[in-house]
Amino acid sequence: MKTLLALAAVLPVTISASAAQAGGASYNGHWPVTITGSQQFNGPHCIVMQNGSALMDSAYYGAFQIINGTILVFFDITGSGEEPASLVFSSPARNGKIGKGIFDFIQGGTSYDSGKETFGTKGGC
Repeated sequence: MKTLLALAAVLPVTISASAAQAGGASYNGHWPVTITGSQQFNGPHCIVMQNGSALMDSAYYGAFQIINGTILVFFDITGSGEEPASLVFSSPARNGKIGKGIFDFIQGGTSYDSGKETFGTKGGC
């Protein structure tokens, strides 16, 4: 799983507008997400998704895409030692709704912190 998440972190940031939709449902919008079980990122956050691009808490820029009913959202950040790092969210996504999933903080290619994520209702932040 860590390898899959590490690979996802290096996906190109430019994603087509079709990535914002799956089965005709749009995932563009403001999404509240709560992280639990993490050492560093617990609590409420807001992710804004628009046409394949993503912004978390007005601080982290990234991208998202839908693959076979799963939404993958990732943000490129700088790790504690100034190395590249990523915040990665993965959840089931169907009919315009995002289910409960997992969160991972990858730094230097290693998972340093993980937890559960719960997306709220679109437009909730």
